[in-house]
Amino acid sequence: MAVSEKLIQRLNDLLMLDHDAVDAYEQAIKRMDSEMCRNKLREFQADHRRHIVDLKDCVVRYQGRARDHADIKGFFIKGMTAIQSMAGDEMALKAMQTNEKLTNQKYQEALDDLTMPDDVRSIVQRNRNDEARHLEWVNLALAQRYWEKAGPTANP
Repeated sequence: MAVSEKLIQRLNDLLMLDHDAVDAYEQAIKRMDSEMCRNKLREFQADHRRHIVDLKDCVVRYQGRARDHADIKGFFIKGMTAIQSMAGDEMALKAMQTNEKLTNQKYQEALDDLTMPDDVRSIVQRNRNDEARHLEWVNLALAQRYWEKAGPTANP
């Protein structure tokens, strides 16, 4: 497989992961009681939407065709997030924690590919930094039980 084919495949894998994340965030947001947590998840969902745009641009730049439909994995991620989220804010955040761990792992694997062109690497690294920030917040929200707090001090 040529480097560009491999690159397009890797970018499309990340693209599908970000599509799955947007859907999973939507499921969690719809079921959360905490406005502060919902707002933070909306912010993260917007990051994933930006990732989709940026990754699509990369695929096109390297003469590839961007995938834009969910696969079976996305169906299960969305479904499991919806089911867990029905059990309340804590379970919704735990579902997002699991999803963000996967997303962080996949972005790191992409960065470990030393053949990735520098222009693509900078976008993937920025996205990976977003993913690390998302996971850090979710971990902190779970540890500090943000959904139980009220007032401006609950939003770090």
